[in-house]
Amino acid sequence: MDMTLSPERTTISRRRPEWSRWSGPIFVVLLIAGEAMSVPASLDPDGSSLQEYADYYAKDHPTVQMGVYLAVLSSAVFVWFLARIRTRVDSMRSRTATGAAMLAGMVYILATLIAISLSSATALAAEINDGFQVDANLAVAADAMAFGMGNAAHLAAGVLGWAIALAGHQAGVLARWMVISGYVLAAVQPIAWIVAGLPTLLFFVWLIAVSMRSRRAAAP
Repeated sequence: MDMTLSPERTTISRRRPEWSRWSGPIFVVLLIAGEAMSVPASLDPDGSSLQEYADYYAKDHPTVQMGVYLAVLSSAVFVWFLARIRTRVDSMRSRTATGAAMLAGMVYILATLIAISLSSATALAAEINDGFQVDANLAVAADAMAFGMGNAAHLAAGVLGWAIALAGHQAGVLARWMVISGYVLAAVQPIAWIVAGLPTLLFFVWLIAVSMRSRRAAAP
């Protein structure tokens, strides 16, 4: 049997993986949009009063449902991103770091989705059911749990960034500046919530750079 690929099929096979380079940018855009549309940024479980919570949820929030949809869609794209990273950095030297990146990535996106779900649950229930009675105490409790899950996501993001940078360095597929910046951003992720999320924004920019610029590891 002739197993030779035609030139047309060979070209398609070589081009197809390159679509995955857009997984990083698409994930970041979808997640930021989803959070912006579904998470009540004006409320703080540690600083907002029960009356402020009651006043907020007394208003209509027509974008919350679409925001949740976008956040869920972003998780699927993030799995695509992880698959790209695995094909790029996986080698004999980087096998352990690659595995750590995959595990940390799944923990990160799961914690992020849980945080968004908790934070948007009250507004989503009020939007879907007109007869829903908002309990400000429960809303504060849900936001507090969302805050805790968000911190867990930051920790997982730190491990993810460290593992990708290490694996990329060991496999020789990431530029030196990307490796160093990955280590630095990984170290500051646990305190991202203290400085208004700036480390998270920079981490997203780094993920986009890794997604767009990483090359495939050489075969052993």
